Amino acid sequence: LCFFPLLLDSFSNLYSNISSDMLSNAAVGNVASQSGVSGSINVGTTFGGTGNMTLAYNNSFGSDTDKGIEFSIPIAAFVGVDNTQSLQLFAIITNNAGFMSNETIPGDPGASNLGNDANLSTIANQDFFTGSFLLPVELTNLQATAGEKLNYLRWTTASELNNSHFEIERSENSKVWKTIGKVQGNGTTVETQSYQFIDEQPLAGTNYYRLKQIDFDGNFEFSDIVVVERGAVISSTIKVFPNPSNNWITYQVPNNEAITKVTLLDAFGKIILTDNVPNGSLAVHSLASGVYILVIETNQNRYLQEIVKE
Repeated sequence: LCFFPLLLDSFSNLYSNISSDMLSNAAVGNVASQSGVSGSINVGTTFGGTGNMTLAYNNSFGSDTDKGIEFSIPIAAFVGVDNTQSLQLFAIITNNAGFMSNETIPGDPGASNLGNDANLSTIANQDFFTGSFLLPVELTNLQATAGEKLNYLRWTTASELNNSHFEIERSENSKVWKTIGKVQGNGTTVETQSYQFIDEQPLAGTNYYRLKQIDFDGNFEFSDIVVVERGAVISSTIKVFPNPSNNWITYQVPNNEAITKVTLLDAFGKIILTDNVPNGSLAVHSLASGVYILVIETNQNRYLQEIVKE
């Protein structure tokens, strides 16, 4: 539960004090004016995570009922909170002395100043409330693997909100995409859901995949891209050293072939990085320890090599 008192000073600037019953509380500085100009607050330092909250407020309710206050809050700012949990918000406006303003969000108690520590429940015909909101569909794992003749996609979600279905898209160059299948979603749920799709006619060579998650209202978003390599790959003539490595690797291809593209995949086929201007070396010091797949494309061939980050 997060609580956002908003303070107005004599210069019509907007301040915010953020508190949480679960985590901590702290005051933050001058963030925005009352004209709708947004400001940014480093809430990561307040709650121990990372990210800034964006806050905007426009005080013209009398002429425009769409005006008010908006928050954009990165969930990464809250240590110990993830997308399976709900978010509750309640904001009130006070003056710079801490006295209740004649405007609050939600609701408007009228022209009288209620003073400090007002009992909001005594105000008739007002909509003082907190709302609980599920967070959107959160894809937690997407893997693509090659079988003998088929490609397999598997993914999970930690929670879903109005999830109609997933469309599976495939590309041979990661630029032009084609829908090759559809998997029904689970609507709204806070339980982990697992999905699978089988590509029965994969492309020879590189298969790029992504998911298009579509809500019941038609809104959609794309997943990260994962890759499966099938055939047309030479894996015995490329040189990569040192391997294992914890800093840099150097790679060479035979016959002075011109390298056009270098791609690094994790063990599940997810693209970690792509280099369209290769120079013969690759920094791996920032990667987590584990096994990766290096794919090198030249003007003649495509090479694949397993590398190990120590």
